[in-house]
Amino acid sequence: MTTVSKVLIGVGVFILFLLLVFAKVAINAHKEYQEGDKFFRAKDYTQAIIHFNRAIHWYSPGSKSVTNSIQALWEIGTQAENRGDSDLALEAFQSIASSLYSARSFYTPHQEWIVKCNDRIAAIRAKQVESRPQYKGTPFEKRKEEALKILK
Repeated sequence: MTTVSKVLIGVGVFILFLLLVFAKVAINAHKEYQEGDKFFRAKDYTQAIIHFNRAIHWYSPGSKSVTNSIQALWEIGTQAENRGDSDLALEAFQSIASSLYSARSFYTPHQEWIVKCNDRIAAIRAKQVESRPQYKGTPFEKRKEEALKILK
């Protein structure tokens, strides 16, 4: 066996390995998204958040399951916020941001979602601290700005 043959076999094995890893990531992301969607339709938002979060953790570039999970979490957070359930809204928005941060490598995927989520998280936190004595008289925008600073 020549050196060129050995190199070609090595490259082929490496490419096969990468394809198998990519397939596993894509399959697991899809499976977690489907589980999350099942719980979302059943209105079990806590379980839905868990599975959508896991789907995002199986990030691969161009993954529709990851994008759909982000959008579903945003919907859960927005609906919860509109109903006045700030705890569930925070859980959903924080799940998006933290999952995307954990998926970063030499770049951070879906940075626009992180910015949107941080804005919502800061607004919710600014409303939550409104009644605390140290924030009496502090305008909402100032409280929100402080919360955003902490998030960054």
